[in-house]
Amino acid sequence: MRQARKNGQLAGVERLLLRVLSLAAHQDDRPQLVRQALEELETLHEEAATPLTQEALLLGRGIAHRDADSALTAHRLVERRGDLHLSIISSLCLTHTADDPRPWLTEAMQSARSLGLGQPFRVAVARAAKQRDIPVPRLRQTTEELTELDITLVRMVSDGATNRQIATELACSHKTVEQRLTRLFQRTGTRSRAEPASAWLNGTLTRPGTADDPAA
Repeated sequence: MRQARKNGQLAGVERLLLRVLSLAAHQDDRPQLVRQALEELETLHEEAATPLTQEALLLGRGIAHRDADSALTAHRLVERRGDLHLSIISSLCLTHTADDPRPWLTEAMQSARSLGLGQPFRVAVARAAKQRDIPVPRLRQTTEELTELDITLVRMVSDGATNRQIATELACSHKTVEQRLTRLFQRTGTRSRAEPASAWLNGTLTRPGTADDPAA
């Protein structure tokens, strides 16, 4: 992290600092490292002042101070951008800090399943469940409907927007756009940008379910 900062490479540093902070927070003998990582996040946000650094700082405060309000604010911002990785981190943070941890642990597991996260995530889930004295949720296999963000992505792809243009519009990283598109292809059974765009234009792409829709 320090080498990246020294070279002026700020992109992605906030995620690395969050990772350092999360690891240190689970070790009782590393309070100084927790404080250092949080201070670095505060400095980074002062320098960059991007949506990503703001969310990371709020999450850092949630983790370091067990502040559910900061974590919830960060989670709402992250959800608005559709960043699944940060959404998982914020959900796990809320699992540790919210009054009722169960819905947040379930949400973290649902998001992780869509990304195919493996053993390290399962260890984090088991640790969180043990600390809050709750069972690990069992997820049901369900047919997912398209979200509003999915539809926004399809519309922008249909309009010919590039991943970089989509990232700018949604205030997220280029990598996040790629991940969201990959997930969209998996959920719609398509294999390229052209297929969901064509299906959207001709009205055959799955739309969000409604209360009157038996499939919902």
